[in-house]
Amino acid sequence: MLEVNLVDQGMKTEFMYAEVEYRSEEEARNWDPASVGLAEYLDDDVTGQPGQTMGAYWQITRGHI
Repeated sequence: MLEVNLVDQGMKTEFMYAEVEYRSEEEARNWDPASVGLAEYLDDDVTGQPGQTMGAYWQITRGHI
């Protein structure tokens, strides 16, 4: 399932955040967005990069989760 959110709409910090849920880590590692025509749209995978969760973003921008 692909979930897409527009974060901080209308602000300088506006960005799209997409998250794909998988049944397993193996399934996640093997999925290729290009296989469903989403290569350009999902081109910046930040999975596993420290500070790249929505929780971290809210902490930085709002001071809370």
